[in-house]
Amino acid sequence: MSSRSVRSGTLHALLARVRFPAFGGRRAPAKPAAVAAGLDVSSESWKQRQRTASERLQLWLILGFAMVLLSMAVLSTRMATDLTRTAELHMRRDTGLGALRGLSSLLNAVEIAQRDYLMSGEDRLLDRYREERQQLDRQFRQARELISQDRRKSAHLQALDSLAATAAQELDGPVAQRLAGPLHVRAVVANAERSQKTGEAMRRLVAEVQRAEIDSLALEAVEAARRRDRSLLAVWWLTALAVGGAIAASWQLHRDVSRWRRAERQLRFAVGHDHLTGLYSRAEFEHALSRAVSVFRTTHKPFALASLDVDHFKQVNDSLGHQAGDRVLRALALVLREAFRARDGSRRSEDLIARIGGEEFALILHEVDRSEAHRVAERLRESIAAQPLSGLHKGRKVSLTVSIGVAMFPGDGDSADALLHAADQALYVAKRGGRNRGCMADPRESKAINHSL
Repeated sequence: MSSRSVRSGTLHALLARVRFPAFGGRRAPAKPAAVAAGLDVSSESWKQRQRTASERLQLWLILGFAMVLLSMAVLSTRMATDLTRTAELHMRRDTGLGALRGLSSLLNAVEIAQRDYLMSGEDRLLDRYREERQQLDRQFRQARELISQDRRKSAHLQALDSLAATAAQELDGPVAQRLAGPLHVRAVVANAERSQKTGEAMRRLVAEVQRAEIDSLALEAVEAARRRDRSLLAVWWLTALAVGGAIAASWQLHRDVSRWRRAERQLRFAVGHDHLTGLYSRAEFEHALSRAVSVFRTTHKPFALASLDVDHFKQVNDSLGHQAGDRVLRALALVLREAFRARDGSRRSEDLIARIGGEEFALILHEVDRSEAHRVAERLRESIAAQPLSGLHKGRKVSLTVSIGVAMFPGDGDSADALLHAADQALYVAKRGGRNRGCMADPRESKAINHSL
């Protein structure tokens, strides 16, 4: 075989090692669950939705607070109006009753002045009678104006007008007769008896008006209490509506935020994990490798990188189909995960296993030396070779082997790219040595491979 054909075969073998997500004719990854469900969970969209929900909640709280304040203002205005109206009623009652009481006393004084004049006929007493009589007329007009302000007291107003007419007749008639000539004593006595009856009627009218005022105030107090209860009920309903709206908005906000966070977790999982096997994705592996290199700069604790490839996996796809190949990869991931978890207590929480290509996997082992890293790789290889993979159609099983290349940091590479290249070179050596092997990186073999290229 010529050197040219050897170089060509080696080049094709190395090109086959290039890591593409759709390696070996594999289907493109399925969409993440959040994206497939139509959820826009990008950072800006999530923040915008959260701001919108928060603004909706704030709007409900502001509206509720405004409604409560408005209802409280209406209630306060209503109560102030009721208090003012009650005060006016009390003042009007006191003024009206005072006028009626004054009218009764003044009527008594006019009757006395009339009787004195009728008995003596002196001009001095006549002048006093006329003055008292004018005051009585003014007091009647004032009492009438006060009573006429309340339409419910129309009967009392009629009684007052009747008493005023009767009093005028009983007072002015005898005085006019005395001006014409002396009156008999019996006429004076009879007139005094009639005036006494008029005074009693006036006192009865005062008592009736007072009772009516008391009843009116009681009714007004009941009506004011009803208005206050209606206002309080309106305030209660408005408050309940505001609180209910705030609770509904808070619940909606909580539900939306929970939904967005769940979708964000799904998207983050889909980005950081392989959709087929559930292992870490290539992007997460590269990030973890860079992080491990950065940690070494401060801790100076070595770590190992293992590159794992399934032997002759293309034959599985060609003979059983890509769907069967997917099931085989899922079963292989379970075996890798179990074997990786079952290794001794030297495993660190930072250790990682990822699917980085079609049938390619990678492992990062922290704080291990070369012998321990090689021992872990051999244990993984033996576990896969000894356990046929199930999950195929009709219970069929398939046996697989893997080749593993292991490189140490910083001995085999002082950067992430250099370490990954060293692990690939070790994997290539394992493949070239007959597959189903685990090889540690060797700088001399790497130079030989590079020289052959």
